[in-house]
Parts: sequence; C-alpha cells; structure tokens
Amino acid sequence: NVAARKALAPNAGRGLPNSAPPPAGPARAAGLRVLPPPPDLHWLLVLLMGILTLGFFTSLWTLVLLNWVRRVNRNAYPLILTLLSLFLSWASTALVAYKIYVIPFEPPQYHATVDLGISVFSVSQLVLWVTALFLTRKTLLHYYNVVEPIKLKLSFILTFLLSTLYLQYHLSRIARWKKTGVIP
Repeated sequence: NVAARKALAPNAGRGLPNSAPPPAGPARAAGLRVLPPPPDLHWLLVLLMGILTLGFFTSLWTLVLLNWVRRVNRNAYPLILTLLSLFLSWASTALVAYKIYVIPFEPPQYHATVDLGISVFSVSQLVLWVTALFLTRKTLLHYYNVVEPIKLKLSFILTFLLSTLYLQYHLSRIARWKKTGVIP
C-alpha cells in the first residue's frame, strides 16, 4: 500500500510543487483541522451568470464563498457585513425606483430627502462591502500561508477591483490543488 502510493506520487509530502498535499500536513500536526476544498466554480462562469442575472447570481455566490470562508475563521463578520451591504443596496435601489416613479408626483421638498437617502445607503453599502472583502482576504491569506502554507498571494488592488471574481479565481486554484495535489 505504501509502495503503491510512493510509485503514484513520488514527491508526496515533500513540499514540492507537483506533490499531493500530505494527509497529515502541518495543520494536522498542529492539531488544527484541514478544510475541505473551497467552492470550485470557474470565475468566468460567475461573471457570465452575474451578467445574465444583473448581478443577482454574483451576490448569491459571494454569500456562498463567505459561508465557506466562515469555516476557515469562525468569525462571521464578513458574512454579516455582506448581508447588510446587500440589504442597503436593495434599499438604495428601492429609493431610486421611488424617485423615478413616485417623486415626480410629490411636492419638491421630498426630492432632497430621497437623494440624501440614496447617497447615504450607497456609500454605506460600499463601505460594508469593501470591509467584508478585505476581512475575507485577510482570513484567506492567514490560513493559506500559516495553517496550510501554499504561499497564497492576493493583490490588494485586484481584490478591490475584481472582488468576488478575483477571490473565486484563487479559491478554484486551491480547490484544484486539494483535488490533484498540484498547485496550478
């Protein structure tokens, strides 16, 4: 049994790039639990589904990713912040619809109040979203550089600009690594 495994993966457990992750790696040796692979959906599919559903799929997929990240760190702040961000986004959208369809028939004093509400909701939503995104980035960097060291690098700028798509790209790479033992 051991000889067969060595024949199939001669570099297994030696930390080489083409080796399978050791079954009792650094995380197990330290008494930490090793996580199952992250959600593996190609980032391009996430982008296309997001476009086709006008962003609804991307919002749901972000919640799926953050639910998985919650396994890495039991801290639920990124998930809660994202839920609040989505709520504020929907509230802002409702105010925009109100402004378009109802405000023209209302007295002018309501216009400034609705505009202020839209602005406050939109800025708050953006702040919550970016905070959740960078808390998630921090969690992933810590876990995949300390607990299961694969030398994960996440660009600050790309994390900000591409958010869910960028994280999904890297989580798909990690999922393939966990399945095949090869870091793509």
